[in-house]
Amino acid sequence: MKAKVIVIALLAAAAVGAVLYFHVARHTFMPESKKETPRLFPVCDRCGTKDGRWGYIDSTGKLAINFQFEDVGDFSEGCAAVKTGNRWGFIDEDGKFAINPQFDKVGSFADGLVPVNVGHQWGYTDKTGKFAINPQFDAAGMFADGLAMVMAGGKWGYIDKDGKYVINPQFDDAWWFADGLAAVKIGDKWGYINKKGKYLINPQFDETSNSFSEGRAAFKIGDKWGYIDEDGKYVINPQFDYAGKFSEGLAVVQSGDKWGYVDRKGKFAITSQFAKAEDFSEGLAAVKIGEQWGYIDNTGKILVNPQFSGSSVGAFRRGLAPIASNLYVNAKAEWVWPSQKLFQSDLAQIEPLLAADRPSSGESDGVWNLCVNNIATRPLCFTLRKGDATQYGKVLFHDRKAAQLAAKLQFDQVAFEKENGGVLFAMKPTADGWVPFPGLPAQSFMLETVPDLPSLPNAGNADNGSPLTPVSAPAADQ
Repeated sequence: MKAKVIVIALLAAAAVGAVLYFHVARHTFMPESKKETPRLFPVCDRCGTKDGRWGYIDSTGKLAINFQFEDVGDFSEGCAAVKTGNRWGFIDEDGKFAINPQFDKVGSFADGLVPVNVGHQWGYTDKTGKFAINPQFDAAGMFADGLAMVMAGGKWGYIDKDGKYVINPQFDDAWWFADGLAAVKIGDKWGYINKKGKYLINPQFDETSNSFSEGRAAFKIGDKWGYIDEDGKYVINPQFDYAGKFSEGLAVVQSGDKWGYVDRKGKFAITSQFAKAEDFSEGLAAVKIGEQWGYIDNTGKILVNPQFSGSSVGAFRRGLAPIASNLYVNAKAEWVWPSQKLFQSDLAQIEPLLAADRPSSGESDGVWNLCVNNIATRPLCFTLRKGDATQYGKVLFHDRKAAQLAAKLQFDQVAFEKENGGVLFAMKPTADGWVPFPGLPAQSFMLETVPDLPSLPNAGNADNGSPLTPVSAPAADQ
C-alpha cells in the first residue's frame, strides 16, 4: 500500500504503544480540505512483487517520474515523500531529491514544514531538510492555520512554527485548525476552541467532524447527526445516521440504509437513494448503486454509469479519480493508468509464446482469455484463441516459460470461458509454471505428468484467434 502520512508515537510499553498507534494514526492523513489539486499522481510498476517500484504520472497518464521508489506519498507544496533503502526523504516535481532519505517516518508538507520521525521522537524540517523544530514529541500532525497539534505525555496541544506551545497539552484527542477553530476532546465529549485555546463551543458532542467546512461542522449526539455553524448554533437538527462534510455546497448524509445529499439548510438536494455516497469534488461525487460505483453531478444526474466494484472509490482531482490502488480513470470512465496500450505492449511480449505450436480446433466451444485482475476493479482480458479447451490447455499447462513471463508481466489468469460467458476453468501463472486457479476445478490434463514442452517465441504467425483484442470478462473468484 502506498503510504501517505504516518504519525505514531512509540512508548516504552509495547501494549501501550500499540494502543497509541491506532489512536493517533488517523491524525496523520492529510485532510481532504487541505489536499492540493495534484499535478502528479503516484503509480506502481510490478506491485506486490519484490521488484515493485513506484513513480508518478501526469494527468494524461504519461510517466513523469520513473519507477524507482519502494513507497511514495502524495505531493504537497511541491514535495512528495518517497522511500528508498528503508528510509524516507522528499523529492520535487522533477523527481530530484529535495531532502535525502534519512527518516523512519514522515508526514506531508504544510505551511512550509513537515513532521518527521527520528528514533522515537517527532520534529519538523523545512524544505531543505534542516530542522526548524527539533525532535521532541511523541506524535505530531501537519500544520494548519499556523499551528500544529502535537502529543506529549499522552495529551494533545498545539505549537507554532517556532516550536513554542501556544496551547499546552491538555486534550485527550484533537484535530487540526480550520477557519480559526479546532475540534478537541475532553473526557468523552467534543467541543471547539479558538487559536488561543479558549472554548467557543463547549464540549458537548459525542462525535464531531474533524473540522469546519463551508461554515458547517457535523456533530453527533446520541445516535443521530446534525450540523452546527461557527457559533455553535444548530443549523440542521440531529436526524441523520451519518453526516459528512460540506463540499461544493452539499453534504453527504445517511438515512437508514440509503445515502443522499443536503444543502446548507438541511434540505435534500439529492434524495436518499444510494447504497453509499462520497463527497463532491470537481463537480462529481461517487455513488454506489447496487454493488457498483459510478459518479453523479450536483443535480443527481448519473454522468459515469455504475461499473466499478470495491468498498470505495476516490474523488476526482485534476480530471482523474483513483478507482483502486494504482488505477486511475477520467471523467469518461476511460482508463488513464494503466492504459490498455500498456497492456497491449505487455501482451505483445507473451502472445507469441502462447501462440507457438499450439493445436487449435475448427469447432469453437469457448474462448481462451489472458486476464489482468489485480490492478482493476473489473478485469481486462485479451482474447488469445477460440477453440477446444482441452487441446490448447494440455500443451499450454506444461509450458513453464510462458507461465514465468506471464507472471512477470502481472497477468494473473488464463481462463477458458464459454461462448455465452462464465469461466469454466482457469490457470494461474507462477514462477514454477501454470497452476490451477484457486476456487476453480482442475482439468484432467492438469493432473497428468507431461514433460516440459519447448516454447517457440518466433511463432507469432500461428493461428491464434484475435490477439491484442481487449475485452471485459468475468473474473474468477480470488
